[in-house]
This record gives sequence, structure tokens and C-alpha cells, in this order.
Amino acid sequence: MPRLKRSYGWILLFTLFIFVSHTNAADHAIILQYHHVSDTTPKITSIAPEQFEWHLEYLQQQGFIIWPLSKIAQYLKQGKSLPDKCVAITFDDAYRSIYTTAFPLLKKRNWPVTLFLNTDAVGNSKNSLSWDEIRQMNRSVAEIGNHSHTHAHLIRYQANESPLQWRKRIIAEIQTAQQMIDQHLSATDKRPPRLFAYPYGEYSIALTQIIRELGYTAVGQHSGPAALMTPLEILPRFPMGGIYSNKSQLIEKLKTYPLPLEKKQWLRQLAKQYRISGSILEHNDLQQDLIKRVNGISPAMALAQAANESAWGTSRFSKLGNNLFGIWTYNEKIGIKPLKREPGKKHFVRKFSSFQESVIVYMHTLNTHAAYKKLRDIRHQAVFRGEKLSGYELARGLEKYSAKGQDYIKMIQKMINHYNLENMQPETIALSEIAFN
Repeated sequence: MPRLKRSYGWILLFTLFIFVSHTNAADHAIILQYHHVSDTTPKITSIAPEQFEWHLEYLQQQGFIIWPLSKIAQYLKQGKSLPDKCVAITFDDAYRSIYTTAFPLLKKRNWPVTLFLNTDAVGNSKNSLSWDEIRQMNRSVAEIGNHSHTHAHLIRYQANESPLQWRKRIIAEIQTAQQMIDQHLSATDKRPPRLFAYPYGEYSIALTQIIRELGYTAVGQHSGPAALMTPLEILPRFPMGGIYSNKSQLIEKLKTYPLPLEKKQWLRQLAKQYRISGSILEHNDLQQDLIKRVNGISPAMALAQAANESAWGTSRFSKLGNNLFGIWTYNEKIGIKPLKREPGKKHFVRKFSSFQESVIVYMHTLNTHAAYKKLRDIRHQAVFRGEKLSGYELARGLEKYSAKGQDYIKMIQKMINHYNLENMQPETIALSEIAFN
């Protein structure tokens, strides 16, 4: 197998979905995230009171328009243009310094703010907000969003917890918090918006699906402008704590713009290449599907399949057609007829100009064919959990690669373990389809 260069094309693509939009600056907004406004709280999540006041003064002097996050989300959802220099100010957690220090400064300017509450913490200590203080802010300039009940690591499974049990627990976390928010704010006559902030900024595909099903717009802690193409389940925010809260950091973040318009055509072409039909620019589900497809294949699994399908490079098809993976075709001009092809069958084994071309087509097949959706889902979940891409696990999505079904999967997994393929040097055997383009 040729030595191939690793590519992280999926990261670049994901970044594009976060940032890409029109060239017009009015098609995006900047969302700022704060926690403590204090000199005595943990520095990594804190901003000094005088520094926070400087932030507000700079926004005012430079003519920025401050909108509540719910209004920005509504405009993004409807595809409406936002005003130039549009900013949302958000706070996470139920810290009392929000009320004692930040609230008076925002109220003086009559600037809206979005406060994401983890409701279990409300009123639990002298450093926590009380519901009376929250109601007072809500009657004035603050809208209240959901930050879960206990501020748990929502993407993590508990011991011996099944996916169904995890799902029920997470839904309860979110709904419990929302019920408390709705109940305690009912006297303010303001229906709290359905906004959610992921605790610790952590999310997964499964979690974003829950958020979407429950009808929330959600924000994380990944940096970038919120643009018209940004999925509403993962709006980015700029964290403004610790070293990230100094003046130069604020100015730099406020000047961030989406990628230019011509990138849209590139996305359309990429969607066509990866066999996605429909308007990739308008549908979040199609964007998520494309993200799942533009990714690498585990070298361990590819090596095991190549060895198996080509009989360790000795098969007739590998010698005559450079075919390492048993890829079929129905085009006689680019195929080799199997010697034992059954009567009535019309398939050929694909002929390639090089082993490299064989690898490219193999990867493209796994990344596009409907038969390997399960494989792509397994890979995507691993990526979003930050796990190493395991060939053994990825092989669970190969059931339709061979008529042997589950027996084929077991055979590939056995080869991966027997030859210790997971531990081979990645710089020698890493595979990426984009590396060849």
C-alpha cells in the first residue's frame, strides 16, 4: 500500500459550516460569553469589573448594536439580514456577580443580556443568584436561557448506562431546568425563550438531535461569528474570561467575519462529489450529512480489508487491475470479468490505473454509498467524543460490504487484532481521500 499523507479535511469543512456566509457583514453576529465579573473568582472564567466596563464602553463608542440572543437566533432561522455590528452579550451559570456587578452596568445602557441558568445552583450559596434577583433582572434587561439542571457533562454516559437511559436522563436534565425557569418567571409575564447553552461547551450529534427535537437554539463555547449558514444547534460564542478577556482579544473577536461568498460554490461542488442531493446551503441536515462523509478511513480497517480482498496482493484482480478492495463496476470498459461469475450476473471487478486510485475509490465508496451509513455514523460519534478512530469499531459498519455479513465483520476485526494493525505508525499508513485531490 502506498505511503499516504494524513489530511484533516473534516475539520476544515466543519469550520466552514460555522463561518461561511455572505460577504456582507450584516449577515452575521458576534456572541460574547462571560461567567464571573469579579477579581476574586477563578481567573479562567472571570473578567475584572473594570475590564468588563471597558468592554461595554468600547462597544458603545464603536457603535455596536446589542441585541438579545433570542432575536439574533430568530433572524438567523428566518434567513433575515442582521444589522451591521450586531452583538449579543451572554452569561453562563448562576453567579451572583452577574447581578451585583454586570447587571447595573447593562441596565444603565438598557442593553439586553442573555443569562443561561443551571437551575440546581440557584440560591444554593452566597455566591449564587436567587430567584428574586433573577426575576428582577428578567423584568429589566435579561432574558433567561437553559443551561441544564445540574451542569453535568451531558455527553458522558454514566456507569452501565445504555444509550436509551442516557437519552432519558439528558431530556430530564433539560426539561427540569426549563420547568423551574418557567415556574419562577411566570410572574414577570415574559415567556422565557427556548435557548440552551451546552455545559462546558460539550456537545455530540446525539445531544444536538435532542436539542433540535425539544425546539431549542443552542450555543457552545467554540469561537466564531454566528452566520446565516450556522446550524442553530451549535451557534458559536467567543469566551471572554481570563487571558481571553483583554482589550486586544475583544477588538480582534469583534472584527471576525464569515468566509466569502465564493466558498458557497465550493460547498455545492463538494456536496455533489459526495452524492448529497438538495440545497446544502439551506438545510442543516444536509450539512451534517456532508460533515459525516468528508473524513478519513481507519488505516487498520483498510489494511485488513486490502489484505483480505486481494489475498495479500496475490489475487488476479490485484495483479491485473490494481484492485485491492474488491470494488465492483457494471462498466465493461473499466472492469475485469470474474472467471466464476454466475450466469445472468453482469458485474465486473473494477480495473484501476494504480493502487492509489484503488484506495481513493474505496474510500469514496465508504463515504458516499447508502450501504455504509452506519459506518459513517460510528465514525462521526467517535470524532465528536474526541476518541481515536478505531478500525475495530469502524468495521461494525461493514455488514453490507460482503455477502458474509456479520461473519465478514468478525473476520476483519480478527485480522486487525491478530496483526496489531491499530498500533502501526499513522504517518506511514494514514488514509485520507482529500489528500489525493
